[in-house]
Amino acid sequence: GIDPVTSLTITNKSVAAIELSMLHFDIGQWYDNVGAHFTLDISGDVTAAQLLDLDMTPLGWMVNDLDDHDVPLSGLADHTLGAGESVTFTWTVSVNPGSEQVGIWLDNMALMGSADVYGGWSTAWGLTGANDGLNDNPDGDGKDNLMEYATGGDPLTADGSAGTMWQAEEDGTNWMYHVHPERKDDDSLTYGVG
Repeated sequence: GIDPVTSLTITNKSVAAIELSMLHFDIGQWYDNVGAHFTLDISGDVTAAQLLDLDMTPLGWMVNDLDDHDVPLSGLADHTLGAGESVTFTWTVSVNPGSEQVGIWLDNMALMGSADVYGGWSTAWGLTGANDGLNDNPDGDGKDNLMEYATGGDPLTADGSAGTMWQAEEDGTNWMYHVHPERKDDDSLTYGVG
């Protein structure tokens, strides 16, 4: 016999909530006489639902032309994974009784979505509507929340500079050096010295 159930569980290990938008996967049956049918369900920390209930296209021997599926998730009442939350996708396959050879292929899976990394960061620090804006400075240290976020600072502790600066002389020229940390999880940030 075959195990007719395959599951994929994904856990959000970031501090930001992720809004799921689409699941992509390819699926197909290898042998023509199998008569395969599948369902796709979603469960976990999102709205549970059956997403698909379809027959599979017979691929024929060695064709490898799988059916592509793009399943929208944004229509679910709750399609957001908070920090630490999980989602499980479950494929259940049924085949014609007496099928001796069953070859079901499932590959090229991709889960798409978007995250508000700054929002996750501000929530993780306990900032609220009164002090969570990009230009707010709850610790009064002269660095607004955007600077604290961008350079790995603590928005609730006055801790001085967003980087390290020093001056050095080399061959009669004075040089000023500025070194600061940069986030690697937010492509919307641009760093520069001006």
